[in-house]
Amino acid sequence: MKDIDEVPDQEDKLRRVRSYVPGFMGYGSEDNIRDAERLMRIQISQKIALARRELDVARESMLEEGLRAEVDEIDGVINILRRVDGEICHSDAGYCKSDGTQGLSHNDIDNLYEYDARLLEHMGTMLRLAGEIRSSAMAGDIPISLKLLDDLRGELSIFEEMFIRRMSVIGRR
Repeated sequence: MKDIDEVPDQEDKLRRVRSYVPGFMGYGSEDNIRDAERLMRIQISQKIALARRELDVARESMLEEGLRAEVDEIDGVINILRRVDGEICHSDAGYCKSDGTQGLSHNDIDNLYEYDARLLEHMGTMLRLAGEIRSSAMAGDIPISLKLLDDLRGELSIFEEMFIRRMSVIGRR
């Protein structure tokens, strides 16, 4: 009966992922996994691009004020976002190994849904922080911008660690 008890929990996790990724069908079959992985990569990459654009605006604002050290701080975070985007979107086999869900247990698939939902939630937080950095930089509140930039770095670190753990579930890394 354990499998029957786990189904509602797995459906809740799938529902959480679907709230972020329209059209996400889940990892129910080998055909679905390729589409699901592609949709996840696209969604995360789009959010990373939005965060980078927000930081680019903040960077330009600081550059206009001659704040070179602060610009270097933002550049560092932008470079981390580029690297993370590359790890997620441009690996040889994509976000998941090429043979689909073969060899993954029900528990593994459940963990994938949980990691996916949490990754998307963290990405939303990072996007919000990037917008706040832009707003505070444009308002000239550089101390707040730098504090928010530290918060964003922390979120990025959590995101990267979670991504590594997620990939270990499917046997990569």
